[in-house]
Amino acid sequence: MSGRFLRISKPTGTQRSSIALLKATLNRSLVNTILFAPKTPPDMLWLKEVRMVPFRSMISDHLWEQFVFPYFSDASVLWTLMGTGPILHPRKRHVMVVHDLNYMILPHIFGKAFRTWYCFACGVAAQRADIVVCFTNYVRVKLQDLFGIPTDRIRVIQQGPGLLGLDKPLEGPRPEAPAKPYFLCVGSLQPHKNLAGVLAAWEVFRQQHGCFSLKVVIVTGK
Repeated sequence: MSGRFLRISKPTGTQRSSIALLKATLNRSLVNTILFAPKTPPDMLWLKEVRMVPFRSMISDHLWEQFVFPYFSDASVLWTLMGTGPILHPRKRHVMVVHDLNYMILPHIFGKAFRTWYCFACGVAAQRADIVVCFTNYVRVKLQDLFGIPTDRIRVIQQGPGLLGLDKPLEGPRPEAPAKPYFLCVGSLQPHKNLAGVLAAWEVFRQQHGCFSLKVVIVTGK
């Protein structure tokens, strides 16, 4: 398994999903899992259940996953969780998790270099993978339409909540909740999160039900 996601000090949704999926796999103990990582963060002590094989590389994490991970690993099946994967994996099978295809669906919000790389490390890698795992039927259809991946090589599974860190006490003062009922929206302000759609739906609800005193509370990162 590629541990590229462990390099992230402050995990976002994709990293949280990857870590939660790894934990669930370990808890089920269905297969022997060896984690290959460029670096192991100190807060991943729960990984003592896995035989760690760190590999410090001077090249970037993406290049490490392309050219070091598939050749250094002696596993018969390579597993990548972050939406990218090695193009070449001689004599090995590859199971690849694809979270979304936003770089293809909403190209205008990404830079050219980012789009070009992900078309290669996600699109071409998914075409060459033995199994592609995704979390929604929408992504499954896009994988078929945009990359021509056959249905029998795609698996749609449910995505767990990945509520990491909720066992730790909150730091700082807690804000007071509004006294009246409200709509709550949790997510980043990136364009592909479709905050405009949330606000439009909220306005339709207010108009249809006459609830003009209701507010929408948006919780996002700093």
